[in-house]
Amino acid sequence: AEITLGEVAVEVEEATIQDPDTQKVYSCVNCYFMCQDGSTFKAQVKFAPYMYIGVKDSSEAEVEAYLRRKYEGRIQEAEVVHKEDLDMKNHLSGLKHKLLR
Repeated sequence: AEITLGEVAVEVEEATIQDPDTQKVYSCVNCYFMCQDGSTFKAQVKFAPYMYIGVKDSSEAEVEAYLRRKYEGRIQEAEVVHKEDLDMKNHLSGLKHKLLR
């Protein structure tokens, strides 16, 4: 994807990076910048991919604990978030569901 921000052109691509100390592989995005004067530079930003999981009411903690046990060392963070369900017919009503992120 290419984006122009003021006087800087940006190209973004997904990639991975390996930690030289632990040899763990992490997700990252490479951001390539070109300034108006023609100079270029690259920034590599590490990030943690995530997904949303719908769970029954009041079982968020139980599901989180299960996932942390099953995928020990692979889950960086888990939190309960409130999101609109765009698949619902009345999704414009503003009703939100609890999801595990």
